[in-house]
Formats: sequence, C-alpha cells, structure tokens
Amino acid sequence: MDEVFIALLQLARDSYNHPMTITAGWRCREHQLELNPEVPNSSHTRGMAADVRCISSRENYEMAGAFRHGGFTRLGRYFQIVENRAQWTHIHIDSDPSLPEGVEWVGKAR
Repeated sequence: MDEVFIALLQLARDSYNHPMTITAGWRCREHQLELNPEVPNSSHTRGMAADVRCISSRENYEMAGAFRHGGFTRLGRYFQIVENRAQWTHIHIDSDPSLPEGVEWVGKAR
C-alpha cells in the first residue's frame, strides 16, 4: 500500500475514533478486471485506495467527515437496494494524484 495513503487513513481513523472495517484495499490487476472491467487501472491496483464498510446514514456522515479531516479529497459513497430501500454499503477513498481532487460521488454497489 502507498505510504501517503496509509498516513491519510490513519489520520482519518484517529479523527473518527471508532473501528473501521476495510472491505477492499490493494487488488491485483486480474482481480480488478473480474470486479470492474470498465476500470482496469483502478487506484486499488496501485495501493492508493480502499473501500470501508459503512451501513447507516449517521456512520456515513461521520465517517465521510473523518476522511475529509484526514486529508482525503476523493470520496465515493455506495449503496444497494434492499427491499425497495437504499442502504449504504461502503465508502471508497483514494489518494491517487493522477485523478481529479475535490470530488465526491454516489453510486450503486456492484
């Protein structure tokens, strides 16, 4: 994993002050292609990204704030549909300098 990414993650963890469950971190290129062939060069393949479990709206709000406080400028919030309702699944964070900063997005989990 990238040292800058790990340092930002630790700052965010210290700010959040609760346990965080990382559900995805570094991925080999082959696994990335299995998961999402549209993004073969994901920041995950360079050790600059993680997906962190997040299932409630409060947890989503507080964790996103901690990630911003830690210095992350790229956050993706993902959900799934359960019994006709949206439910948060995870927050994607990355520190990839080759990608635009100051962006947040919401997407449907795969």
